This record gives sequence, structure tokens and C-alpha cells, in this order.
Amino acid sequence: MRNHLTKGTTLIVLFLFALSTNAQRLGLEGGLNTSNMAVDAALDEVFDFTIKTNFQIGLWGELPIAENWGIRPSLLFIRRGAQDQSTSNLGPVVNINYDYLDVPLLVYLEEGRVQFRLGGSVGIPLEHFLYDTENDRRLEGILQEDIWDTGVNFSLMGGVAVQFQKFHVSLQYQHGITATIKDIVFTDMNGEPLEEGNFGEHRNLLVSVGYTLWEK
Repeated sequence: MRNHLTKGTTLIVLFLFALSTNAQRLGLEGGLNTSNMAVDAALDEVFDFTIKTNFQIGLWGELPIAENWGIRPSLLFIRRGAQDQSTSNLGPVVNINYDYLDVPLLVYLEEGRVQFRLGGSVGIPLEHFLYDTENDRRLEGILQEDIWDTGVNFSLMGGVAVQFQKFHVSLQYQHGITATIKDIVFTDMNGEPLEEGNFGEHRNLLVSVGYTLWEK
């Protein structure tokens, strides 16, 4: 955990330095995201993932390359995950939470006040925990530690934004390509292995409001 925070702090400093010397615009943004995690249809009875609402907040910058397009790096604290209502979590409804320092790098194209974005992002893990919503407590132990992959997370990302002077409103979709559930081996009643699974890729729809703090 401390190692991830050190990396995150270093990344924030480097991000601010790079943008302050090269960016044409620099600002803040934040909002809500609906998140889920992908699961194979054959495992629907084991993992019953449903959508949960999370949040994101951070910094963004724009580095123009031509008159109407350029590069848009961001640095976001974002919570992702899903809600698990299956019996595999031993009863209670559980929120699966992944906290990342996310670094989207998008190409943008402007048409009037509308901005189209496409690219990818890298998520540096900060914290992962399971939360029992019925008993209002974190869960510890084997379910917390053994099956969840808490490493660096990669995703594809795209969306659209509408600009109103110094404000903008954006809608973006994030499609994870890194599995968050690792090396699960399912067996039959006789203990014979049926299937080994690596799945649980993040699926996020982000709605954000941004504000331009500084512009050349």
C-alpha cells in the first residue's frame, strides 16, 4: 500500500510539472461512474455481479497538435468494482471496491463545442477491499486475499464532451482488458477440475463535470 502511494505521489508531481510546461489548458474534473465487472456466462451462478455507483476526481490537461485535435492526459482518483449478490460471498450483499490512480491518455478531436475522445488508460492500484453492505463492515480473510488481482490495470477508453466556456460535461466509457479475478479452478462434486478462470474485467461509464483552471 505504501509503495503504491509513493508511486502515486511521484506521478502527480511529474504530471503537474509536465503539463505546466507544455499544456495549453489545465483543469479539474470530477463526477460519478457506474461500474460492473465482466464474468463468463457459465459462471453466472457463482458470481452475480451487478452495477454499483462510484466516483472519480482529478486533473486534466490538453496538448494541441493541430488546430482542432491533440492529446488529453488526465490523472484521476477513481473507484471501480461491482456489487456481488451471489451465494459465493457467503451470504451478504458485498461491494467489491478497487481504488486506482488512473492515467487516461486520449486523443481528442474538436468540432465546435463538441470534443470526441479515444485512447486508453493505466490504473495504478491504491486499495482493494470487500464491503458487507448489510452489516456495514469490511470483510477480511481468504476471500479478500486469494482470488483478487490487485495489480496494474489497463483499459480502453472513449467518449464525448460538450464545452461551455470554462466548463465541460463529458460522458466516457472505460472497457477494462485486465482480469481482476485470477486463477480460479472450479471443480465438480468429485473434486475434478472443470474450468480455470481469469475474468472480472472492469466496465465503467463515467459522467464528469470539468473546469478550466488555467489556459495559455
